[in-house]
Amino acid sequence: PAVLLRLLRAGADMALRTADGKTALQLAKEKGHAECVKVLAEAAAAADGRAGAGGASSGAVAAAVDAPLLGQRVMLGGLSARPELNGKRGVAQSFEGGRYAVALEGGGESV
Repeated sequence: PAVLLRLLRAGADMALRTADGKTALQLAKEKGHAECVKVLAEAAAAADGRAGAGGASSGAVAAAVDAPLLGQRVMLGGLSARPELNGKRGVAQSFEGGRYAVALEGGGESV
């Protein structure tokens, strides 16, 4: 699904249909491309949840593809600069520059 991910990041319109009315998700299901189905379904769900009055934005699709943990409960790990936080739980609040900002449970601190 590398090409698919690249297309979604570039803002591909997931609402486009073939001449007989099929979406990319429907075609992926028909052809048995399980990984593409997963990527498309997750991106569509995220875009539906973040769409404005005009429909899904390419930004919402890109966020779904690039930052699938947004809004999810996560456990911190691999923090060499702040090892005391490894194993703590929080919610992924934003994603920028390849890094998540996580609001720690119990309030107070975000990392």
